[in-house]
Amino acid sequence: MNNRASWDEGTTKTLLDLCIAQKNQFNWSNRCLTKLGWKNVYSSCRAQTGLHLGSKQLQNKLNNLRRTFLSWMALQKQSGLGRDTQTGGVVADATYWEEDEEPPRFLDELFELFGHEPQDRGTLLTAGGIREATPSVGIEGNAADLDQDPLPASSARAMSNRPAREFSVDSPTKKRSDNLEQYIRELSDSVAKRSQQRANRARGEMVRCMQLLVEDGLQEGSPLYCQALYLCTKNQEYRMAFTEMTTKEGRMNWIQFNWDMLNKK
Repeated sequence: MNNRASWDEGTTKTLLDLCIAQKNQFNWSNRCLTKLGWKNVYSSCRAQTGLHLGSKQLQNKLNNLRRTFLSWMALQKQSGLGRDTQTGGVVADATYWEEDEEPPRFLDELFELFGHEPQDRGTLLTAGGIREATPSVGIEGNAADLDQDPLPASSARAMSNRPAREFSVDSPTKKRSDNLEQYIRELSDSVAKRSQQRANRARGEMVRCMQLLVEDGLQEGSPLYCQALYLCTKNQEYRMAFTEMTTKEGRMNWIQFNWDMLNKK
């Protein structure tokens, strides 16, 4: 099989999606993929594309995409461009999109990877512009193999001396993380399950309390019967104490004592 890198749109999109998936699984440290993250990307990329791309080829491609993206971001900052946080659109100068200065391909995927810090997953750009710098990507502790950061802001400014006129260009909104949605669903299901279990346990305990009251000869609806039910509905500790008593006399004294304490002035 041909081992030359074939970076068509489909292969590039696959690489970016795999890196985003690893970032969402928290295989991301110091704003780059961890060793485990890259290991998963290597194997998944080979399985999905059928290409035997080496680790260096994948890292170099991602680094080139990052450099292009951050250069474009630096130019945004200096030319008065930004991302509308209300609409998700890119706010741009009217002539910005002319000639050879269109946004890089796969803009949403690149924003997902490099447009914001991992601890601030909901914000791509702040009102004052982008952050000053973002470190290189690659295997953790392997920075020597990576290229330098993109053009400084001053160089980007020199490339564009246009008047600052604003208008919005529609841009797809950022996709929500599938992993985050799954985590929220699982958490919600777990909370609901535990709540149902507690309710079932409390119901069983109350049934046992009522059985003991009947066995002790208390008539349903009598004052002592109602006092006992009221006490047992207050909390689990009351129900446990009542059901653990082994004699009728002990249970009757328990009802009277706690009722008096509850109504003590």
